[in-house]
Amino acid sequence: MASDPVALAAVVRPGLFTLNKTVTPPAHPHDLPTPGMRPGDMQTTTLHVRASELAGVKDSVSQAIGTVKTALIGIETISNTVGRMKELTTAAKSTTDTTERAKLAAEFDALRTHIASLAENASHQGVNLIGGTAGRLTVNFGDGETHTRVVAGTALDDKGLGLAQTVTGWETDEAVDQAAASLNDALAVLQSTAKTLGASAATLTVRLDFTKELINTLAEGESKLVNTDMNEEAASLLALQTRQQLSTTSLSLAQRSGSSVLSLF
Repeated sequence: MASDPVALAAVVRPGLFTLNKTVTPPAHPHDLPTPGMRPGDMQTTTLHVRASELAGVKDSVSQAIGTVKTALIGIETISNTVGRMKELTTAAKSTTDTTERAKLAAEFDALRTHIASLAENASHQGVNLIGGTAGRLTVNFGDGETHTRVVAGTALDDKGLGLAQTVTGWETDEAVDQAAASLNDALAVLQSTAKTLGASAATLTVRLDFTKELINTLAEGESKLVNTDMNEEAASLLALQTRQQLSTTSLSLAQRSGSSVLSLF
C-alpha cells in the first residue's frame, strides 16, 4: 500500500522553502568556487604567464649588463696599463743610456703581453666583448625579434690596439716615438669603446628597471584577482548564516502556529 504524501500546512511551506534554498549545495562540483579565485576569472592566467615571460627577460637583461660591465672593467684596467707604458716611453726619451732603454723596452713588451691576457680574461657567461675575437651580444626584450639590443664587441688586445713589440731595444728616439704614438692611438680606441659600451649599459639598466616595475605591476594585478577579500567573504558567510537562522525561526513559529490552530478542534 502506497503511503500518502506528507501534507504541509500552508503557513509552513514558505519558511521551509526559504530554508531549503539557503542550505541546498550546488548541483555540480564545477559550480563550486575555486578557493582563492573568483569564479570564471581567467585574467589571472594571462597576468601570470606574462609576468613569467618578463622574469626571463629580466634575467637575460641582467646577465647582459654583467657582460658589458665586465668589458668596461677590462677596458679600465687596460687603459691604466697603457698609461704605465706611456711612462716608460717618457723615461726612455729622457735617457741616452742604451742599457736603460733596453730594460724599459723589455718592460714595455711585458705589459703589452699582459694587455692581451687582460682582454682575453674579460669574459662573462661565455661572452667576451673586448677579446682578440670580440663577441657580439644580442639581448631580446621578449617582444619578438624586432625588440632587441645588439652590443657589438671590439678587439682590445695588443693586436687590436695596434701595439707592436719594440725593436732594437729603443736604441733610437724614432723607435720610442713610434711606440708613444701607438699608445696614444690605443687610448683613443679604448676611450671610444668605453663610451659606446657605457651607453649600452645605461640603456640596458633602464630596460631592466622598467621590466622590474612591469613585473611588480602584473604581480599586483594578479594578487588582486586571485587573493580573496576575506572581509567580503566573511560578510557573505555571516549573511548566509543569518538567513538560515531567520528561516529556521520562521519555520518554527509557523509550526507552532499550526499546532495552536489544530488544538482548537
